[in-house]
Amino acid sequence: MKLKELYRKAIPLPIRKLIGEIFLTPKHIAVFINFLLNDKRRFKYELSIAAIVKNESPYILEWIEYHRIVGVEHFYIYDNESADNLKDVLQSYINAEIVTYIYFPGLLKQKPAYNNAVKHFRNETKWLAVIDIDEFIVPVKTEKIIDALNEIKLRLHQRFFVCLKMHWVRYGYCGYKTKPDGLVIENYTRSEGVSDTIKSIVNPRSIVEYHEHHGDHFFWLSGISENGVKIKKHKLDNTGGGVTEHIRLNHYFTKSYEEFLEKIARGFADKPGKYNAPSFDPDYLSVKEDFIMKKYAPLVKARLEKQTVYEKNNSPHFL
Repeated sequence: MKLKELYRKAIPLPIRKLIGEIFLTPKHIAVFINFLLNDKRRFKYELSIAAIVKNESPYILEWIEYHRIVGVEHFYIYDNESADNLKDVLQSYINAEIVTYIYFPGLLKQKPAYNNAVKHFRNETKWLAVIDIDEFIVPVKTEKIIDALNEIKLRLHQRFFVCLKMHWVRYGYCGYKTKPDGLVIENYTRSEGVSDTIKSIVNPRSIVEYHEHHGDHFFWLSGISENGVKIKKHKLDNTGGGVTEHIRLNHYFTKSYEEFLEKIARGFADKPGKYNAPSFDPDYLSVKEDFIMKKYAPLVKARLEKQTVYEKNNSPHFL
C-alpha cells in the first residue's frame, strides 16, 4: 500500500485538513516554486477556459463563439464520454488551435478534469476560467473579460490577485416547455437575479488543488469578488449577497423543461445520485427580465453562419 493511502486511512479527514492548514505540504512548495519561476513569463494565451463536457454538441459552438467575442483565446475541452459526435463538431476549432480536446472517460470526473487542466496547462495560459457549457461569463462595463479582470485588480490594489470570484445569475425555463429554435442567450431572458454561488477565474500557477467551484491556492490565499470580499469556498458566508456590477456568470441552469429533464437524467457531475425531476412551472427561476445578452445574439449568429459557410465550401476555418 502506498504511503499516501496509508496516511489517508490512518488519519481522519478533519485532522488531515488541520495539518494542511498548519504545515506547508510538498505540493504547496512545488506550486509556489513554479509560480516564482513562471508567473512573470509571456504566456501563449492571456485567458482560457477549462470545461468538462458530456453530450453538449447542440450548444457548444454558441458557447465558444460568444466567449471568443468577449476575449477568451483558448478552450480546454474535456470530453466525458459524449455520444453526440462532440469531437467532430469541434474538429475545425481543434485544427485551428482554438480548442485543446481531451477525451476523459469515467464517472465523477469533474474535479479530476479541472485538476488535470491546472496541472498540464498552468504555464500555458495567464488566466483560466473554470466553468460549464451552460455558463457564460459577462463583462458588464467593458467589452472584454480581461479588461474587467484588470480593472478590478487595479481598483482593489491587489498585489497577490490569484482568483476572481464571479456570481451566478441563474435562468430557468422562461416559459419554454419544449426546446425553442434559436440561441440560448436570446431565448432565455428572465432570471432569478444574483445568486450567492460563485465560480472562478484563477491564476492556475497558484492552485494547489481545484474543487468544483473554487481552488485552494498556495499559502491559502483567498479569491475575491469584484467588491473585494475574500472568498475561499464557492459561496458567500453572510457577506450581504452577490455583486455583479462589473462581471457576472450567466447560468442557463434548466433551458427548457424538456432539456432540463434530459440534463437531470444524466445525474450529477461531481457526486453520486440524481436530481429530483420537478413539475413544469413556466416561471421557475424566471422572475426578472434580463436583456444583458441581447447585443451579443446577432454577433454570435453571424459567426456561426460564417462557420456554416466554411463547412459547405470545405474551406479552411478561422483564417
